[in-house]
Amino acid sequence: MQEAADFYSHQLKHNKQVLNYLEQRGFDNDIIKHFKLGYAPKASHLSRYLMEGTKF
Repeated sequence: MQEAADFYSHQLKHNKQVLNYLEQRGFDNDIIKHFKLGYAPKASHLSRYLMEGTKF
């Protein structure tokens, strides 16, 4: 479960458009970290990440 959370957190950190949207909605980095927010793009490749044990 932690691996999936890390994956989606990484996706969020590297998507400026989503980060800008969250900022406009009042979410700052402290809130994002506290609630462990992430982002799931359409082609997230989570299953491949988990099967391969890929690390960022």
